[in-house]
Amino acid sequence: MEQLKFHPVSEIFPSMPQAEFDALVADITANGLREPIHIMGDSVIDGRHRYRACLQAGVEPQFVVVPDGTDLNALVISLNLRRRHLDESQRAMVAARLANLPLGSNQHAQICAPSQDSAAEVLNVSRRTVQHARAVLEPGAPELATAVDTGVIAVSSAAALSRLTVDAQQAVLSRTPQEIRAIAQDVGNRIQSAGVVGQSAVHIFDEVAQEAGLDGAQR
Repeated sequence: MEQLKFHPVSEIFPSMPQAEFDALVADITANGLREPIHIMGDSVIDGRHRYRACLQAGVEPQFVVVPDGTDLNALVISLNLRRRHLDESQRAMVAARLANLPLGSNQHAQICAPSQDSAAEVLNVSRRTVQHARAVLEPGAPELATAVDTGVIAVSSAAALSRLTVDAQQAVLSRTPQEIRAIAQDVGNRIQSAGVVGQSAVHIFDEVAQEAGLDGAQR
């Protein structure tokens, strides 16, 4: 089976958690592929998890060829929004990825990466929420984006945490989801109230970490 590439637009929605992917592999192994994979040329446009699951299960995938000139953004968003139940923070992350598609990723299709305003409108979120998501994706640690994608914390809280060092972000994210929400909210509120960034924001995290009992590797 020839290995296909993943088009950048296929990755604007968050990755499937490992447990869900394992369940998908088991279902495809038992029942075959129920929903075809959309491709254009040698690239997967929609269905990267189904494609990977077919490879792992040893099942021949079924494809739908997307015609040249198709609005890939609209296609992928339409297909995924009806499958997934995403909250506002998760949709904001999708919008931020959509607005940040690299140049050249849309060749063969009559589209371009939309502005933040347009992406926000398509995903039914505010531009401010998309800006929060952009802050999470760019200076934030990878684990921070995953925490928002999986619904652990809100994108606004994650944006506040993204102002801290990567080590500090990872220390917060090592806690349980309930602890993360509480610490992130506290850090965000104090940073916003103080109106600070950079090292001053780190000092605020230090205060909260001390009060929360973070020490050693956790801190």
